[in-house]
Amino acid sequence: MSVATVVSKAELEELKGFLDAYIDSTGESVTEIANRAGVNRRIMSEFRNGSTKGSPQLENYIRTLRAIGKKTIVVDDNSDL
Repeated sequence: MSVATVVSKAELEELKGFLDAYIDSTGESVTEIANRAGVNRRIMSEFRNGSTKGSPQLENYIRTLRAIGKKTIVVDDNSDL
């Protein structure tokens, strides 16, 4: 069984929307969220701007979601089962 370790473009767009809404409602900075998530500020800025290079690691995606109060569910979409 293989487990995804990267994030799709659709998931990144969704994350960008979540970040925009969170920052608009709380006034927190990208730096504050990055520090709480344990993610490099540059990566967080790329998430916010939708300018990620390649596919970000799943771990950074999940850390960011948790830092803005989103619950995460990892689903194994392996159709071979």
